[in-house]
Amino acid sequence: MSYHLKGSIIAKGLPALLAGLLILGGALGVWAAPARGPAIFVPQPTFNAGKVIEGKILIHTFVIKNRGKSDLVIQSVKPG
Repeated sequence: MSYHLKGSIIAKGLPALLAGLLILGGALGVWAAPARGPAIFVPQPTFNAGKVIEGKILIHTFVIKNRGKSDLVIQSVKPG
């Protein structure tokens, strides 16, 4: 059994479909090379403390991971 796509709707739309997949794949980083330098990853980048009582000490730990190939150096931290 053989199929001929020449002139069909599938053949006409195939180049556009492939181009769209390449663009989408690039945007999502599917084919991106692994990071050679440091690559910071914070699983939970925000924290909602809710209502805080003045004078009460509030403690929260942010987990920071390095998914890169070299050392991740954090030089300063600022509350935001």
